[in-house]
Amino acid sequence: MTVHDDNPLEHIVRALPQALPAFLQSKRWFAGKAETLHSIQIEDSFRMATAYFFLVKVRYASGNTQQYALPLVASSLPEASPTASGDSPQIVIPSGSGFRGCVLSDALEDPAFATSLLDCIREQVSVRGGEGELAASSTNMFARLGSSSKLTELKPAVMRVEQSNTSINYGGKLMLKFFRRPEEGVNLDFEIGRFLTEKAGFAHTPPVAGCVEYSRPGRPAMTLAVLQGFVENKGDAWKYTLPKLDEYFERNAASSERCENDWAVTGSLLELAAAEPPSFAREAIGDYLDSATLLGQRTAELHLALSQDHSDHDFAPEPLSRRDCEDLSAATLALAHNSFHLLEARLEFLPLPAREKALRVIELKGRLFDRCREILAHVIKAERTRVHGDYHLGQVLYTGTDFVIIDFEGEPERPLSQRRAKQSPLRDVAGMLRSFHYAASSALLRRTSDAAAAPVRPALLDALGRFWRRWVSAQFLRTYLRIAETAGLVPQDREHLKLLLDLFLLDKTVYEIIYELRNRPGWVSIPLDGILDA
Repeated sequence: MTVHDDNPLEHIVRALPQALPAFLQSKRWFAGKAETLHSIQIEDSFRMATAYFFLVKVRYASGNTQQYALPLVASSLPEASPTASGDSPQIVIPSGSGFRGCVLSDALEDPAFATSLLDCIREQVSVRGGEGELAASSTNMFARLGSSSKLTELKPAVMRVEQSNTSINYGGKLMLKFFRRPEEGVNLDFEIGRFLTEKAGFAHTPPVAGCVEYSRPGRPAMTLAVLQGFVENKGDAWKYTLPKLDEYFERNAASSERCENDWAVTGSLLELAAAEPPSFAREAIGDYLDSATLLGQRTAELHLALSQDHSDHDFAPEPLSRRDCEDLSAATLALAHNSFHLLEARLEFLPLPAREKALRVIELKGRLFDRCREILAHVIKAERTRVHGDYHLGQVLYTGTDFVIIDFEGEPERPLSQRRAKQSPLRDVAGMLRSFHYAASSALLRRTSDAAAAPVRPALLDALGRFWRRWVSAQFLRTYLRIAETAGLVPQDREHLKLLLDLFLLDKTVYEIIYELRNRPGWVSIPLDGILDA
């Protein structure tokens, strides 16, 4: 820190609202790029370790608001920040009224700040701001994770893998996740991660070592950062799966021994999950079936861990009530209505193959609405527990031999109260099943757009994709149910199990239709296939 004014913070706070827009627009984590910015308000500011910290509220012309946490490091005006990069532009605060001016840049890119932030967690430092207080704290796991190396030897490096948050890797021992858009209330990544670390002893998620929180009088606290043990990995399960699918398509599409009819799979998913996959499926799919088995096991073990403490009100399992089923039915029905309304409005703009599938799905509208209500005719015996909430292949790390489950924040667009509510674990199961479908379809789209790939009949490729996702899904589900059913987390009655799982799959799929129509119309065939294949 080379700025020497007696009270530079006061000058920076006055100038920052006008200087911030360009800085924010340049950031991958800034979520307001599609909005017209109206104003920026500095809600609080104070010194934090070797940098300044600002709590910023951004208002848009639409009336929407977003809150951002900005740690910024300062240097003297004539100097360029040595830590600035193309992704870390500088903010120039001009001189005036006795203030010498300064240059601000993202403090998380500054190794000195990243190191001092870790020191703050270790020493459990608290800092007062103008309106509130910032407090860093560590868990019992902190000393254990840092014991093999001195903290000063844990060199920080920003990880270039996230968009909404920023993560720092400390020497391959610790990882700090900084939430750029903090929200008031319990942070699920910290709450669930700490429960799994300290109470459940679940070994297949990063252990939680500490956090940084901000609080102000009369308002719920907000978590700014969570410190976890670093997990050596080879990427997430999505990145692990796609090359396996490429190999699968390459190997089996080249075979002249079988036509598309040989790849047909009959029976419901639960029927397929009731027995071991046939040798033909094992031969065709290869060792990814073993991966699906392990992923099903880890998923079930996660749900068992989240439901084991009956003394903790926030985690104790509760019976799935009639009202829960009514709410689930109503929510899925409303989502389905919105999905069909948007699908019919965008129909003429879809490519011909997707339009044909859309018309077939629209013909099923009445039947799908009935499926949303069917659960109301039954008394479902199952449990509600805390769940992951946004579970898919991208939320699982592959270590090379095992899977580690990460990111318990839930679906970001849902209110915190909904994300924290107990639900049937089958919601997570449905999310992973849909992720298998997306992985197979993504690999298929990539292959059909690859000019260097050997030409293969589209019908055969479609049959191969369906064969893979059906048997992989069945193996995942088979393993999951074998473990989860023993704890009563899912219905023992097979009809009730099918009703509940089908409803979660339908809920997920109609949401996907809305998402794809709004963001990636070329992918809308994937959820349409999900409905047609059900």
